[in-house]
Amino acid sequence: MTPWTFFLEHRAEILEATATHLTLVLIAMAFAIAIGVPLGMLIVHRPALRNLALALASIFQTIPSLALFGFLIPIPFIGGIGRRTAIVALVLYALLPILRNTYVGLTGVDRAVLEAAEAMGMTESQILWRVRLPLARAVILAGIRTATIITIGVATIAAAIGAGGLGTFIFRRNPRRRHSRRPPRHRRRSPPRPARAPPQNLLAPIVFIPISPLLCALRAPLSVNSVLNSFFFILQK
Repeated sequence: MTPWTFFLEHRAEILEATATHLTLVLIAMAFAIAIGVPLGMLIVHRPALRNLALALASIFQTIPSLALFGFLIPIPFIGGIGRRTAIVALVLYALLPILRNTYVGLTGVDRAVLEAAEAMGMTESQILWRVRLPLARAVILAGIRTATIITIGVATIAAAIGAGGLGTFIFRRNPRRRHSRRPPRHRRRSPPRPARAPPQNLLAPIVFIPISPLLCALRAPLSVNSVLNSFFFILQK
């Protein structure tokens, strides 16, 4: 079976999985932005809260994806099998880039610009919304873009807990055929069998063709490598 044949035979299933995958990413990113950007604005003048928030976000980022899904399953209200647990895990993974870039962008404004704003009589709130936030917009958007790349890759593993998406093609396995015992040497050997088609999970990387324009639009060459690395890591198991 060639990749093109696999794509034609499963095109409906691939398109449905792509829609599910993008839905998970969009919902998770909406929650992550709604939490990360205001929290990043809040920790600019609060060192204690800043250390706690960045430490927790860093801890969530270092937990392996399958382990994080497993930790969230038994938790009431947010756990269980399905999309809800996957969205919570994706939000936790996307928090660190958004939160860190928001804080770095807001605190990286030139001191002379802030002093000029203070000299004009602006309050701290006015400086934050009219000076810091517009100047930090590019850095914040870079964090959102990085978080989107991470979310697209991690959402692949969400299929392990029944969340659907393109990861379903990774965990799909063909039933193994039972081979007969090797004939004795004195018997005549049977003719060689024709080569079997590769398992479907080896052809799974082609299902990412529908979202490749999105990855290119994000200007993320490393995202494809991260997705393919997750494929080959699971296939080796």
